[in-house]
Amino acid sequence: MESHEVSLRVKNLRLQQKLDWYESEIEKRGKALASIFIQLRDDKEKPYLRTHANWEDYCQGRWNMTPRRILQIVAADNVRQLLAYDPETAAIAPAMNEGQLRALSTVPPEKRIEVLKEAKKAPKLTARTIKEAKARIIPSTKPAKPPTPPEQNLDDEGEPARILHARCPHCGRPMPG
Repeated sequence: MESHEVSLRVKNLRLQQKLDWYESEIEKRGKALASIFIQLRDDKEKPYLRTHANWEDYCQGRWNMTPRRILQIVAADNVRQLLAYDPETAAIAPAMNEGQLRALSTVPPEKRIEVLKEAKKAPKLTARTIKEAKARIIPSTKPAKPPTPPEQNLDDEGEPARILHARCPHCGRPMPG
């Protein structure tokens, strides 16, 4: 019984040390350090469970951010790192803000430089100009809405109207008609 308690204490101490290391790295390098957040989230021992019930509670309680917000930061940081390694974009990558990087994160990697060059033609590089450049270079993959036949009844929002039949007051079945 005593050796089990000792091994449990050692494991808890190790998990606490691991959690302390992750958190100190995030604090030292800034919250935008994507790799540390991902390593912590994906750690098999889940050291954040020592202090919080789950990943969502940990993100909110420790960093005052939702997991979704952390993933947005991770996506922006990943794009910044990739742009920093490309000679064509290395000079502007550090100056880009998170919104611009997030807009660029939705562009396929092989098209990012092309979209960025197109967006830089605008007077000011913004997330909006990046999204507009993406729309010009990469056609939308969303299927167009099929036209509504003229004989179909539409509701106030332009959707097909549901035809409601009267129901029997006793059993609730639709009545013929």
